[in-house]
Amino acid sequence: MIQIRLSHPFPHPQPSLFPPPQQQSKIKRSRQLLFPPKQDEPQDPPQPVAAKSLMLKPPKDLFTVYSILGIIKCEKIRQYTFFNICGIICNECRRQEKRRNQMKRIDFERIFDNIRRNQTMVHCITNYVTINDVANMILAIGASPIMADDWMEVREITSMCDSLVINMGTLKQNTVRSMLLAGKEANQRGHLVVFDPVGVGASRFRKETAAKLLKQIHFNVIRGNISEIKTLYEGSDDGYGVDAKKDDAVTEDNLEYVIQMAKNMAKKTKAVIVITGKTDLVTDGQQIYLIDNGVLDMSRITGTGCMLDGVIAGFIGANPDQILEAVTTAVSAMGICGEYAKEKAEGTGTLKVHLMDAMSNMNAEWMERSSQIESKC
Repeated sequence: MIQIRLSHPFPHPQPSLFPPPQQQSKIKRSRQLLFPPKQDEPQDPPQPVAAKSLMLKPPKDLFTVYSILGIIKCEKIRQYTFFNICGIICNECRRQEKRRNQMKRIDFERIFDNIRRNQTMVHCITNYVTINDVANMILAIGASPIMADDWMEVREITSMCDSLVINMGTLKQNTVRSMLLAGKEANQRGHLVVFDPVGVGASRFRKETAAKLLKQIHFNVIRGNISEIKTLYEGSDDGYGVDAKKDDAVTEDNLEYVIQMAKNMAKKTKAVIVITGKTDLVTDGQQIYLIDNGVLDMSRITGTGCMLDGVIAGFIGANPDQILEAVTTAVSAMGICGEYAKEKAEGTGTLKVHLMDAMSNMNAEWMERSSQIESKC
């Protein structure tokens, strides 16, 4: 028997799409001889094309196209951005969706269900400038407010409530005594306490009172603007009022310092620290949430911070097992309500009305759709 050994496993090898290397080199040399490169010929620089010349008439649909380069105005976020041709949402919306997916999952539905099912009772020792608005905002979330500040009854009132708010807005000697009695009673019963050191740097009396309260009461949440929290942390005495100083504004340059300051203070006080401003910050010393909801117009009416104190107390009173998440939800919800109110309001008077309307209709679905929360460790 004669065996024939083939050099290829198949009887008919697949033909190559390219000539052998020897022929390739010959073809290359032939091309160089026939078509020599023009080395001395000057090259024209690339000419820029004016974007204005590419502008198109915007159609009236979900995305308003402004140029064939992909610049669009997204009706969802109401700003100009670059369109991602591979998707149906603009890049800014995609970045926001990515932030929501990356953040530690917050169960908004459970948080809201607990509030409305438990009918949380909130005891507020707050200032008389905003006391009515605070009470109405607590009612709007489905909780029940009690506004009692006389030292003769605060211990008894606190004992029947789920959470306590101590706000230094209109500070008096009598209310300081009431704050200490109510705070100690809440600690003994395991109730949650929110502290708002309003204008702590404005006077020596306020600074000494804040120090006394922090020493004798354990607070679960401490909320303030950047100047107030900075005064508590650094012990500075700048004599400033209840609003944040412009020099203390949180920017990209000092964001890391503010985050570290908040984390250190949270670890020291064993409380969730909330710094409200253009970007809100919430931390328990480990996890950090940055919240971009809210509008500047909210600072044009008095009491939005005090209202937030009541909302936070209502949220944590109904969710004592997830304080950080409940506080973050409350802060974001307040900002979303501010965004809604700005669109509907005709001035500062109706802004407050629409703010409460929005909070009374706030739910988990709205939070999922509109919250701008970024999680950091």
